[in-house]
Amino acid sequence: MKRDEFIRKIGLAGAGLYLMPSLLTAFGKEEIAKNFDGKVIIVGGGAAGMFAAYTLAHFGVEFELLEANSILGGRVKKSDDFADFPIDIGAEWIHGAIDLPASLLKYGNQTGSIDILPYNPENIHMASDGAVTEVNIGGNVYAENKFSNSTWFDFFEDFVMPSIIGGVYQNKVVQSLDYTSDIVTVSCEDGSAYTGDKVIVTIPVKQMQNEVI
Repeated sequence: MKRDEFIRKIGLAGAGLYLMPSLLTAFGKEEIAKNFDGKVIIVGGGAAGMFAAYTLAHFGVEFELLEANSILGGRVKKSDDFADFPIDIGAEWIHGAIDLPASLLKYGNQTGSIDILPYNPENIHMASDGAVTEVNIGGNVYAENKFSNSTWFDFFEDFVMPSIIGGVYQNKVVQSLDYTSDIVTVSCEDGSAYTGDKVIVTIPVKQMQNEVI
């Protein structure tokens, strides 16, 4: 199946990630009947790959997650050595209402707290053609939220990674997928190969366009 055909069939969707500033608990669990007993290979250990593994783990579906780097997170990274608090590198903002994010953590019994600060500027400065102008947009027109003394990476590390780490393989640069038979074979740059009944590919669309796999 060609990429364009695949995208037409599944559609494209985007989702923001949110986090409550108070105690996180699993809630709103929908009843889903498990009717699959095979193994799933997940390519990519970013946010999408980790949540795919998190969901499969809850339903007892065997999975193997292959991540090209030595650490999970994809474009979600942090720095601990620039200041005396962690800094997001990559995904940084929490878009939308801060009372929605816990819906991401539907499965398991995660508990803990992460502080979130509102970011609600009265003015925004715009730079264009060497000049800086001030745009007064009002206090509530543009509103975001940010972590306080924490990051998106910490969110995944604390609440998602613990339930999936047993099925994660790092430093696995995937070169090819063979799904011409009933068994999917995923081959890596280091000569290793992984087989499963299904495969979920979560690498960025740009990488698929560049045919890195």
